[in-house]
Amino acid sequence: MIDKIYLNVPYEEKDEAKKYGAKWDKEAKLWYTDGYNAQFGIEKWIPTLNIITPLYLLLDTKECFRCKKITDIIAFSSKHCFDLSTIIEELYEKYDDMSAEEIILMKIKEYNNDILEMEQHDDTEYYSLYSRLDFNMNITLKNIIKEKFPFYHLGKSKIGGIYIANHCEYCKMIQGDNYIFNEPSGNFDLEHTLKYKVIDKGIIPIDANVYCSTSYIDYNNQWEDISAFIRD
Repeated sequence: MIDKIYLNVPYEEKDEAKKYGAKWDKEAKLWYTDGYNAQFGIEKWIPTLNIITPLYLLLDTKECFRCKKITDIIAFSSKHCFDLSTIIEELYEKYDDMSAEEIILMKIKEYNNDILEMEQHDDTEYYSLYSRLDFNMNITLKNIIKEKFPFYHLGKSKIGGIYIANHCEYCKMIQGDNYIFNEPSGNFDLEHTLKYKVIDKGIIPIDANVYCSTSYIDYNNQWEDISAFIRD
């Protein structure tokens, strides 16, 4: 369920974002809008996805394309996400008699109703996997990755372009998301299970493509907070 929309606001743009109704969440250390004071223009800081936590980390290994050594790889998954990146711009012409706040609140209400209906009528657990992460990642998550998983960083793929991706720990070769997520033999399909929990509350703004699962993923592994995770 959604009660806040978190934003990716660079420090140098915070004053401008405040003019459009952005507010500061001291606990999450993120800017957000609840819609009530939003104005057209706030969409500039709304990321591709607002992932409703918990956001899960999937950890696996694969053989490097180049050096053939076994290297660690990671991916992220969550149960729900909400796409608001272009919602105001796209709906402005269709709903030109509504304000930005009214459009945002309307879409949040529709989303929350859909979630309630799905949970009442469908016992299946549906999850999304995220790949081709862009630059506007939550700073908390970015710092955790940088410290714990330095092989997961910005790279250039012949197929996917420039995005944050897994790299071989030994030869530094990018391990492209196209194979890992899209190929039948890729690592992060529905048979892979959760290993660690990243964050357990709030909404995380992130730029990513979405790969939605189509059946239940077994997440009954022992939980461990990634902030305390120490690699062997």
